[in-house]
Amino acid sequence: MGVDGERECWELRSGAGVGPLRFGMSPAEVAQALLVFGPQERVGGPYAQEDFPDGVKAFYDAGELACVALDAVTGPQVFLSGFPLAGSDPEQGRQFLLDHAAEHDGAL
Repeated sequence: MGVDGERECWELRSGAGVGPLRFGMSPAEVAQALLVFGPQERVGGPYAQEDFPDGVKAFYDAGELACVALDAVTGPQVFLSGFPLAGSDPEQGRQFLLDHAAEHDGAL
């Protein structure tokens, strides 16, 4: 969270990343983008996972960032084209995502 206790606001960029994270980053680049020395926890396997503070999880494929999972309560608030993806009315969210996908050839 930010220094004042407010959640950070991150923008989802379809196919590119979210907030300061870009798909294809190395683990070191992810840590640097999150302004930390390294993850709190690291799990190996076919898709390595690193857990960072404030509900951020990074997943890697072949050593490159492939997926980001954020805790909807403690993690950054994520927006898509200015719309909050967590904490909004479910029906409004559903309609926004349908409209957005229709405007962008099915991409979120």
